[in-house]
Amino acid sequence: MREAVFLSGSAVARTLLPRDERSPGQRTDCSKCDELRDWNQTWQANIPGLTWCFESSIIACIPCAYLWICFPFYYWYLRHRNKGYIRMSHIFKAKMVLGFILVILCFSDVFFMVWEKSQGIPRTPAFFISPAVVGITMVLALFLTQAERMMGIQSSGVLLIYWLLSFVAALVMFSSKIQHALEKGFLEDHFHHVTTYLYAGLVLGQLVLFCLVDHPPFFSKADNNPNQCPEDSSSFLSKITYWWFSGLLWKGSQQALGVDDLWPVRKQDSSEEIVAWAVREWKKCHSRTQQKMESATFKKGQKTETGIAEAEETEALLQSKHRQSGPLLRMFWSMFGTYFLLSTVCLVICDVFLFSTPKVLRLFLKFIEDQAAPSWLGYFYAFSMFLLGCLQTLFEQRYMYMCLVLGLRLRTAVTGLVYRKILVMSNASRKAASTGEIVNLVSVDVQKLMDLIIYFNGTWLAPIRIIICFVFLWQLLGPSALTAIAVFLLLLPLNFVITKKRSQFQETQMKHKDERAKLTNAILSNIKVIKLYGWEKTFTEKVLEIRKQELQALKRSQILFSASLVSFHSSTFLITFVMFAVYTLVDNTHVLDAEKAFVSLTLINILNTAHSFLPFSINAAVQAKVSLNRLAAFLNLEELNPESSSTNTSGCVQASITIRNGTFCWSKETSPCLRSINLSVPQGSLLAVVGQVGAGKSSLLAALLGELQATDGCVSMKGTAAYVPQEAWVLNASVEDNILFGKEMDGTWFNRVTEACALHLDLETFPAGQKSEIGEKGINLSGGQKQRVNLARAVYQKASIYLLDDPLSAVDAHVGQHIFEHVLGPNGLLKDKQTRVLVTHTINILPQVDNIVFLVDGMISETGSYKELLQKNGAFAEFLRSHVTAEEKPHTGFPGCIGQNRILKHLEKNTFISQLWETPKALLPLEIVHLRRNPSGKLKAVQDTEEFTPEAVQAYMEALTAYDTGLRLICKLIMSKQAKLKNSGDSVKSAVRRKTIPVSQDCTSAAATSGGLTKAERTQHGRLSAGVYGAYLKATGPALCVYIILSFVCQQAMAFSRGYWLSLWTDDPVLNGTQQHTELRVGVFGALGVVQALGRFACTAAVLLGGVLASHQLFLQLLSSVMRSPMLFFEQTPIGHLLNRFSRDMDAIDSVIPDKLKSVLGFLFNLLEIYLVIVVATPWAAMAIVPLTVLYTAFQHFYVTTSCQLRHMEAASRSPIYSHISETFQGSSVIRAHKDQQRFISKSNFLVDENQRICFPGAVADRWLATNLEFLGNGIVLFAALLATMSRTQLSPGTAGFSLSYALQITGVLNWMVRSWTEVENNIVSVERVREYLRTPKEALGTLNSQLQGQVWPTEGRIEFRNYSLCYRPGLELALRGVSVTINGHEKIGITGRTGAGKSSLAVGLLRLVEAAEGAILIDGQDIAQLDLHDLRTKITVIPQDPVLFSDSLRMNLDPLNQYTDADIWTALELTQLKNFVADLPEQLEYKCTDQGENLSTGQKQLVCLARALLRKAKILILDEATAAVDLETDVQIQSMLRTQFRDSTVLTIAHRVNTVLDCDRILVLENGRIAEFDTPEHLIAQKGLFYRLMEESGLA
Repeated sequence: MREAVFLSGSAVARTLLPRDERSPGQRTDCSKCDELRDWNQTWQANIPGLTWCFESSIIACIPCAYLWICFPFYYWYLRHRNKGYIRMSHIFKAKMVLGFILVILCFSDVFFMVWEKSQGIPRTPAFFISPAVVGITMVLALFLTQAERMMGIQSSGVLLIYWLLSFVAALVMFSSKIQHALEKGFLEDHFHHVTTYLYAGLVLGQLVLFCLVDHPPFFSKADNNPNQCPEDSSSFLSKITYWWFSGLLWKGSQQALGVDDLWPVRKQDSSEEIVAWAVREWKKCHSRTQQKMESATFKKGQKTETGIAEAEETEALLQSKHRQSGPLLRMFWSMFGTYFLLSTVCLVICDVFLFSTPKVLRLFLKFIEDQAAPSWLGYFYAFSMFLLGCLQTLFEQRYMYMCLVLGLRLRTAVTGLVYRKILVMSNASRKAASTGEIVNLVSVDVQKLMDLIIYFNGTWLAPIRIIICFVFLWQLLGPSALTAIAVFLLLLPLNFVITKKRSQFQETQMKHKDERAKLTNAILSNIKVIKLYGWEKTFTEKVLEIRKQELQALKRSQILFSASLVSFHSSTFLITFVMFAVYTLVDNTHVLDAEKAFVSLTLINILNTAHSFLPFSINAAVQAKVSLNRLAAFLNLEELNPESSSTNTSGCVQASITIRNGTFCWSKETSPCLRSINLSVPQGSLLAVVGQVGAGKSSLLAALLGELQATDGCVSMKGTAAYVPQEAWVLNASVEDNILFGKEMDGTWFNRVTEACALHLDLETFPAGQKSEIGEKGINLSGGQKQRVNLARAVYQKASIYLLDDPLSAVDAHVGQHIFEHVLGPNGLLKDKQTRVLVTHTINILPQVDNIVFLVDGMISETGSYKELLQKNGAFAEFLRSHVTAEEKPHTGFPGCIGQNRILKHLEKNTFISQLWETPKALLPLEIVHLRRNPSGKLKAVQDTEEFTPEAVQAYMEALTAYDTGLRLICKLIMSKQAKLKNSGDSVKSAVRRKTIPVSQDCTSAAATSGGLTKAERTQHGRLSAGVYGAYLKATGPALCVYIILSFVCQQAMAFSRGYWLSLWTDDPVLNGTQQHTELRVGVFGALGVVQALGRFACTAAVLLGGVLASHQLFLQLLSSVMRSPMLFFEQTPIGHLLNRFSRDMDAIDSVIPDKLKSVLGFLFNLLEIYLVIVVATPWAAMAIVPLTVLYTAFQHFYVTTSCQLRHMEAASRSPIYSHISETFQGSSVIRAHKDQQRFISKSNFLVDENQRICFPGAVADRWLATNLEFLGNGIVLFAALLATMSRTQLSPGTAGFSLSYALQITGVLNWMVRSWTEVENNIVSVERVREYLRTPKEALGTLNSQLQGQVWPTEGRIEFRNYSLCYRPGLELALRGVSVTINGHEKIGITGRTGAGKSSLAVGLLRLVEAAEGAILIDGQDIAQLDLHDLRTKITVIPQDPVLFSDSLRMNLDPLNQYTDADIWTALELTQLKNFVADLPEQLEYKCTDQGENLSTGQKQLVCLARALLRKAKILILDEATAAVDLETDVQIQSMLRTQFRDSTVLTIAHRVNTVLDCDRILVLENGRIAEFDTPEHLIAQKGLFYRLMEESGLA
């Protein structure tokens, strides 16, 4: 019989026989005791080896058992994940060939065993079973390989793990054979040797092949997209380590990323898939709940008959209200429950590896202490810790990845459900939810649910972790472990007090922040007035005073924050100190060795992490519950009934619109708004709907569109419909897109439509024509333009029915006439077969319509043609009479009575007054009547005028005010409103020439942005320069920076000393069962911990308070720089950009940057400490640390550069989603009317997918970073353990434990350090954005600041322009050209000219709002260019046309500098006729004015500005149409007061109306920036030059 008999012919099951000299029979029949003895011998042997029983029963079965267990689940997965088959590739063929060879090899071993037994060699059944099982499992592996190919699986994780386990088993066999060959020789059993070597080589080949990626599936849709996500085509190893993402990181580090560089959203994550699934599940869950509620209600109703159910029914209703989130929760679970459970499994497995590490560490420290233990055991423990760390990393990051993918899918689903709900909300529901609330649902509330996905498992897993930690600590330290609970309980009240106090300081800080933001907004909004009055210093001081209080609260909050951080970080030390002190001092026989000390430290770190994670989890669950209820409440809102209006496409119905006995209401809770409506509209007719305000006209259109609840009757419409709402609705898109509204472009029809809708001139003046972009809510269009775009959109649709809700109300009369003639009327574009229902207040078009419906209180009062209704002489005729003669009142003795009647009759046809009131942008020339000279003569001219032009009507109204006090106020209001808004009219030829530059930042067309004034906000690409960090550190202070570094060094040195002292303590020799100097060890350990805590507080507080100092300096620089910027800067810079600097950017500098810098510095010095500990323990570890640090730096560079770009892109991609939701909510009725819901849903899906397209790489980038950094950290742990094993003879157990316990922390430190640095990089851009405005041009400083101090200047007010020219900005023409004029002191000068002549430019130059291009201005002989701007502007008083008030007391608005007494202020108020008004106010002078003085009338605000000017009593006064907002009588009194009070001042009156300067001493007439005329009014009139022509145009000559 042979000396060496192998137990199994299988290459997996066979192994080297044990090294005892037993006979084959003995080996075959070994007992269980022998097996155990063999195992102990193996574990303690110098060369490791396994028993034959273990190899045959365990090693061989592990891969087989794994594959058979996975088979049913994996095969079911393959059957449901068909991606198309993969054609046979070389890789697949190689897999199959090697697989067949392995099967043959396994069964050849079985046959060889049969042959051996036939030769009389005894064999047990295990020799046959083991290779047979392995061979059958190989066949199963080949079957799965073929199935994967047919289902399009390019890389298999299940089979890769199987081949990996098989290779490990084969490696065990291989090592046994090598050992046997060395001991016994190869030729002793050459067959088994050969098969073993072949088996190991073939399995290794299979392992390599399964690491590769096969070709993509043959019918895969992904082939069509060259930029598909590489994850699907990556190998399994690349997927679990996220290395497939490395290409994008490399690209991001080399160039600025764009959206096109990112992969399209994967199909399984797309809105098309997710939202459709969510809609199905929501309907299913919602209907199931509704059925249960109906069933419960029915049962309650049956019980009611017994008289006991009312209270129960109330209770059921309350419960149902609280359970409305149930269907939504069930929907989420049915969609994502399985995926979430899989992620939870990953987290549980991760925790198994997490708690395995301390156990292995304990064994490793025992190995270090036991010098007799074999060395291979140390290497085994070292690699075990490395393997456990890597597996923990893989499962933890897979959990995070799955949670983030699940969160993105959930956000897609919720956004889709909310968006679809918007399109079907009833009017009652729209009142219950505003746009802002809906946007919050898809932003804030969805984010809460996404957070819950990550944190939810912490609510039950964190307590389990804490319990396991205490169990392990009990095993190590006994009852002393319970003292940790006491420490936790003692720290709770301390943390509670700190948190409560800090929240109070934060509330105070937010209060001051709101005050500062409000004042800053007021300053920036009214910066021109502030500069005109020279108030920059005053308002700067006000802001800085609020800022000082804000920073004071922030300082206190940051100090408490430092204390709370120290409390949290010191809890680890306190628990350790208390447990070790109790353990060693209670019983002298308790020895604190390295095993107990450093394993306890590792467990305490886990305990502290779980303890800190639990509050976050609970808070996330509570907040998510609130958000879930909010979402459910919204989704359960009432919806429109789709059957309320039926559309009939057949031709059997002759009438286009039919309503039979219709009664409608806006909601079920309200009373009907339309009652007993019976209406039939023939095809192709024009129906006008007329009635008083509130009669139900718009409700009738809403009923036709199905927007109302039909309580009775039915509605039917034949054909498609187009709807024009009364409030124009436009999209943030091009004009062309707004008009096409999803239709194909038909150039001819498009031109006809725009021509008919009076848009052709608008398109000619738009920067990019019909491609010009319309801003959000049509901000760059006038009201009339928006309405005409709405009308053009409806006309372009070529619908069968047009529902028009008063589209003529927002356009001028002549524009309205044009639209009616060319679009709506009998000869318009819609004259053929289109049915038109027109709601209108324009009564002059009624004779041209086919039929009229007259509504009264929601009921049809009369219907018929115009003539028929007039003949009836009913309610409609009475309405016409009241409408025409509403303002016609007899005035006996008034000579213009006949003229009044004639004008009113004419207005009945032209509705000029109506259009004047309803067209705020009207631009009409003013016909001014000089009433003091010959009012009756002018009035007669008006009466005799045959053609009643708007000018004649205007003149008539003004003349009328001289005779009828009752009409004076109305006429004056019309005139003042017209004058005030004359520069923003809506006439077809003039209004379109302004406000046409698109304001959308998304418009990238060069044509669309040409001629723009405002500058786009600069976006940062790539990493910032070191200069930005230098600027921040400079603002912090160099001395403080040095102190911060030193304090961090000192506290980290204390931490190192504490750990080193503990290692010395554990190495203390044990004499008579006790350690010596225990009290000293405990005392010093505690003292070092206390000193370290104080040092941590010092360095943390220093960083946070240094951030406050830096924030103060940067804010001061920003405020000073902005206040010194010229007006051109404010014209070019949108106020939103400036407010962003003062709010969000300053908030980042206040709080975020210091906090993240503190984290970066803390983790950096912690990392250096870990490196130091490892190098001190094992100096050779430096050889491994250096290359690993280089890799770490490379990873950090790639990640930070790309991650910052992705975050910026993601933030930018969210705004279009919210804007689209807002637009849809406002225009949902139009979308429904045009049956265009699907197009808008598709756009919503596209926007969400574009956002997810950016979010997904951002989430993967985090996982890539965490995985690679933790692998690096695990590598450092491995090298530390290996080197400790190699040098264990010179290394004490305490030092080894010290090194390894610190090395185990390195993965978290590396990870969080890079994350904190990324946050710093993302937020430090705020410093650059703030400093950006420090480099902008500033207003020039004077050179004679000291010469005017103590002097009275000016004394006379003499002004001299010497060849003065002015240009507003480079590239523009001169606004003033060579102006030379002298204005004597005390002289009253009128300045007039046409628009753009340069009138206001003179005032601009006089106040140096813009510096001179050439020439100079002298005041009393002093060149103003050499004066300080504050001195200059405070000596000149300007009363602007638009009054400006601040949100402060009335006294502050009158005297911002607090220079005058109350008596002076009351005198000024009396002169401006405000004394009585102010005296009647509750607080009088302390009366609080709201923002922009909205609680005062325009006239009162203008009078307050006049009173402010009276208080200053400047020698030079500039009036800019200062009395336009007051009535005539007050105007006359104020003019008289100004002449009296400023008789010793030089007064410059800039005239927009010629009659206001007729009583000036001299009049300066400008033309094209030059002086055209300058003389007295009499001489100028006599010359009959330009001034005379201006008078003629104004009707004064």
